[in-house]
Amino acid sequence: MVGGFFSSYSGVSFGKIVRLNVNGSIDNTFSAGTGFNNTIFVIKVQTDGKILVGGNYSQYNGNSQLNLIRLNSDGSVDNTFDLGTGFNGTVYDIILQSDGKKIILGDFTTVNGNSHVRIVRLNNDGSVDNTFNSGTGFNGTVYSGLLDEDKILAVGAFFEYSGQTNRQIVKLNSDGSIDNTFNSGAGFTRFSGISFSTTIIKYSDKYFVLGDFDNYNGGTANGLIQLNQNGSINASFNYGTGLVFSAGTFNTGIILSNGVHVVFGEFSEYKGSVVNDIAFINQVGTLLNCPL
Repeated sequence: MVGGFFSSYSGVSFGKIVRLNVNGSIDNTFSAGTGFNNTIFVIKVQTDGKILVGGNYSQYNGNSQLNLIRLNSDGSVDNTFDLGTGFNGTVYDIILQSDGKKIILGDFTTVNGNSHVRIVRLNNDGSVDNTFNSGTGFNGTVYSGLLDEDKILAVGAFFEYSGQTNRQIVKLNSDGSIDNTFNSGAGFTRFSGISFSTTIIKYSDKYFVLGDFDNYNGGTANGLIQLNQNGSINASFNYGTGLVFSAGTFNTGIILSNGVHVVFGEFSEYKGSVVNDIAFINQVGTLLNCPL
């Protein structure tokens, strides 16, 4: 599944979403019709093959749909997933729980007309799970999150969660309360005063965070850092001078099954070496030649 802000693939018209076969050819068993009318930011496929799509859109295949939808495996709308009037702002990430519930993160303030500020947990039918209480929610955009056992990690451009100071990263219990065993101290900052931690990935028992920051809890951290489960810095990951931004400040990445961290973004250097927007880094922070 590929989503974004495109209108065609290989010369064929597609409305921001397409499914490809493993060789890159188009999978014509998936039909989205006219597709989406604006950007897709996240696609998650459930174990039953149904597809959750989040973004900043108001239509799917010509019908009104606000920022989150669930599709059947053939691209038709799954009408058993009822969001009512939907989300009033952008959905940036979706976390799937093993029990069928979904944690939705983004820049929305209401879901089906009710207040849920940038985070909400839904039941499998699309209704709000009221056992998850986020209070007043986040005071800035949430870009990414992950589930670590029954704990929820969230990163973004926020300074508070439910009225408590948490700079760009917070760990929550399964009921939405703050997990105080995770201590990020002063959190992420940047000299400009603006900081975005845009992606968080779990590797082994560590958290790998990427974004537009140059400091974490008083220590230098240029664009990437690896944290222990309690929020302290993993000193065995040596990122040196980190990333040097070349243009913008958006970074993201993946971690391969062999432990190689692949970082994408708008940067020109990693640890003093020229890398032009992509870097392959091993488990201890050493820059690699493309290892694939």
